[in-house]
Amino acid sequence: MALDLALCYDRDYRGGCANKWPMPVNSCFSNRGGTNWSGFTNDAVFSFRISGGCCRFYRDADCQGGPMFTECNVNVPSIHDKYGQFNDQLSSIFCY
Repeated sequence: MALDLALCYDRDYRGGCANKWPMPVNSCFSNRGGTNWSGFTNDAVFSFRISGGCCRFYRDADCQGGPMFTECNVNVPSIHDKYGQFNDQLSSIFCY
């Protein structure tokens, strides 16, 4: 099964989304270094959806500095409501 990921720039999956279907696994995606992912905007993600696996979400580029949080097979309509301080701070992702 492929891992699907949508990163959206506003609450409830609005404001435009960067979608990656299928998402390659065991690779870091970052707007700087790592494996560059066009359409990914640094420090702007407000909501996301994951199906078919898990992802670690990082504040720092290139999946450095330890993850802010990890989620598996979930819809998160508001990072602010679920994680508060981590809203609009996403810089890189590692999915598996």
